[in-house]
Amino acid sequence: HLILNAEPVVANGEGNVFWRGTLQDVTMARLCENGFKGYVKNALNYFEKFPLMMFILDNTGKLRYWNSECEKITGYKFADASAGKEVFKILFPQSELRKKLRGNVQDKSLQSYDEEFEIETRRGRKFLSKWTVFHFQNAEGENNIAAIGRDISRQVDREKSLSKKLQQSNVVSKIAANILASPFNENLFRSLGSTLNNNTNDFYIIVSSLGPDQQFFTIEGGFGFGAAEWHQAYEIIGWNPIGRRFQLPPESYAVAKSPVIQVIEGTIYAFSDGIITSAASRALERLMSIERIYTVGLVHNDLFMGWVLLIAKSAEVEDQIPLIQQIVNLYALGLYRQRDALLLNNQKIAAEESNRQMTAYLASIGHEIRTPLNAILGFSQLLSIPRINADKKKQYIKIINGKGRMLVKLINDMVDVSRVESGQLTVVKQLFSPNRLLKSLFDFYNNERLFQLREAVNLKLSIPDNDDLIIYSDEGRLEQVFTNLLDNALKFTSKGFIEFGYRVEEPNVIFYVKDTGIGIDKSMHTVVFDRYKQLNQDIARAREGKGLGLAICKGIVELLDGEIWVESELDQGATFWFAIPMGTERMDDKQSAQVIDKEYELYPDWKNKVLLIAEDEDINYHFLIELLEPTGVNMLWAKDGAQAVDLVDSIKNIDAILMDIRMPNKDGYAATLEIRQIKPDIPIVALTAYAFANDKAKALAAGCDEFITKPINSKELMNVLNGYLG
Repeated sequence: HLILNAEPVVANGEGNVFWRGTLQDVTMARLCENGFKGYVKNALNYFEKFPLMMFILDNTGKLRYWNSECEKITGYKFADASAGKEVFKILFPQSELRKKLRGNVQDKSLQSYDEEFEIETRRGRKFLSKWTVFHFQNAEGENNIAAIGRDISRQVDREKSLSKKLQQSNVVSKIAANILASPFNENLFRSLGSTLNNNTNDFYIIVSSLGPDQQFFTIEGGFGFGAAEWHQAYEIIGWNPIGRRFQLPPESYAVAKSPVIQVIEGTIYAFSDGIITSAASRALERLMSIERIYTVGLVHNDLFMGWVLLIAKSAEVEDQIPLIQQIVNLYALGLYRQRDALLLNNQKIAAEESNRQMTAYLASIGHEIRTPLNAILGFSQLLSIPRINADKKKQYIKIINGKGRMLVKLINDMVDVSRVESGQLTVVKQLFSPNRLLKSLFDFYNNERLFQLREAVNLKLSIPDNDDLIIYSDEGRLEQVFTNLLDNALKFTSKGFIEFGYRVEEPNVIFYVKDTGIGIDKSMHTVVFDRYKQLNQDIARAREGKGLGLAICKGIVELLDGEIWVESELDQGATFWFAIPMGTERMDDKQSAQVIDKEYELYPDWKNKVLLIAEDEDINYHFLIELLEPTGVNMLWAKDGAQAVDLVDSIKNIDAILMDIRMPNKDGYAATLEIRQIKPDIPIVALTAYAFANDKAKALAAGCDEFITKPINSKELMNVLNGYLG
């Protein structure tokens, strides 16, 4: 590139014009100029594309540069920002910052520094920005200020969020440690309310527990209220909410049961289903400036234990919801663990009490067993004295029989109470006359009172006149109930009377036993039916009390679909009542007479029959010989199961078998199974001291036709055998 500079010149006065000039080569200058323009253009393009905000102020404080990122974030263009000071006032509302920024323009010694301040955009959004400010000189040597900034609000929010999460994590850890360390009997519902109140803001908190019935709630406490607010709320509602029981409608109950925090839509009145009146609901909403209502259930492992109502006083509470949820979850776990701990503790207490009672019970049983045994063994020895007269021998035998019956009854009671508790007690229902049963009991106990030296006690029987009542129930079990009640009445009554009987209140028959004995305190009316309870240990011991009879009565009556109860006062006698269903309509006279007149024939004629007795105990075999000899039956004896099998295999005309279960060499189960292979149709009656339902089931499964427990009831044995030999 060349530059020509020329000018006209007049020479020789003749008017001739000449041009004079210079020619300059500016190629390098042009190249430099174009290069600088390109550099400036590139620099400006760089700053325009710079992802950070950047502006420049000249030495007068006037805006000289405002990049596109500034325009994008603030909404103000360069023309707007450079037009005057108003934009700076909007962008930087703090006057101290504006003055500092403009003042730094003249400070030539300025070192770069960072500044954080809030900026407000054209649309009114405020955000926190961080700027690096530094000083430089322009080409003219003038002082300028440049600032490069960025929006740090998200970063700050993240840091705040992380800090808050860390803080909440520490809070949750401390709460978890406190819950784990809390005693199992602490009221965790109130502790939950206090914890929520201490770790949240702008909430009223109501904590309620759910009762065992899973229907009614109890308000355990209100938190976040000032004393004046609580008093006003109390006056508005009209009743003290603390300790109040209430029931939520199904819709509200379903919301309250949610383990996740829920927002309640609608008013307090609607949610409470009128528990709080409409007027009271509106007044409470005005008093507490309610913005929103939340609810969350205390639920763990699907067990609903309580409910928290959170009344927000501010709309800015959403960030607290996660912490509240964690705290509620922790307390739900704590309540669940507390429930388990209480159950375990109660079970431990119950087990210790049961242990104590069992020890006392076993000691009592040991005493009760030794008492009749001593008499039986002692008077048995007296019978062996030479030349003892007949009257004394008769008296001793009577005592031995009485104490033997007492011992058998004790053992039967122990077996029966175990059956009751294990649910294995069975009943066999049939038609029978309660009149005949009660008359038989009257005759027996009229003699028994004399034997027990209770001559001062008058025995009475009260049954409807000319009553032909027939009921469908278990006669043997009914007799067992009466026997236990009459034994107790006779035991605890030294004078006065004992009366028993019944009345009909269809569809039930109400039986009773009444006495004028020592009576029972009202506080003991329930526990007397406990197997281990006795009213007074000294009194019970003096009267040979086992604490089993009433427990058996209760089990039998309930098994007969009835109920039993007592009416009594201390020193005023007692009346035991029990009601059982009649089980059938009254029968006509002919049917009634058939039932009443059905008598047992004691010694049937079995002269042409053969009975095999499999029994390893000599004394048991000889008892059966004495019992069955009047029938004329021919008896064979096998001393173990193997002999029983051999006899059945070798003798073809055996009509029935009495099979003891527990025998050496081969027990009754194995023997029965083998006999069934030899002679499938022969009747086999099991005899065993094992009295539980599973023992009977095993005997029947082995092939036995009947099952009789020891000690053997002669009447029962005769009836069973007569079915096969008669």
